[in-house]
Amino acid sequence: MKTFTRTLLAATLATAALSGVALAGPGHHERGDYHYFDADRLPKHLESLGLSDAQKAQMKSLREAAHAKAKQNRVDSKALHDSLRALSPSAPNYTQEVDRIATLMGQEHAERIRARAAMRAQEWAILTPSQQSQLAAMPKPDFKKMREERRQK
Repeated sequence: MKTFTRTLLAATLATAALSGVALAGPGHHERGDYHYFDADRLPKHLESLGLSDAQKAQMKSLREAAHAKAKQNRVDSKALHDSLRALSPSAPNYTQEVDRIATLMGQEHAERIRARAAMRAQEWAILTPSQQSQLAAMPKPDFKKMREERRQK
């Protein structure tokens, strides 16, 4: 009876372990791109506006172009962060190099802000006046509240 119980317990544990691996599926790192992107799917705030097929196609092309540029910007940003981490505090020009890298990081951040604003303006231009008023009337996201909700999970 002990042997049967041990065998049953071992089989149950093995099945549970294997089913967990099978259910897990590929994580975001296995997809090849940390930031998952789907150009066919519109953001929720744009989905609710009832866009025409032509508008959806325009939005898709905008998002694909912006994604390609953002992907390259992430690579460049990572290179800057890596170069900052690689600096040795004992190097004679350490402070100047940190200042130079910090300036470049600031310029990259400003460029990301400008790119987001340009994207928003291009999306706005695609919308009809009634869709623009609908979008303007939508409640703005409360990022502090969302951050707190994520922390509580």
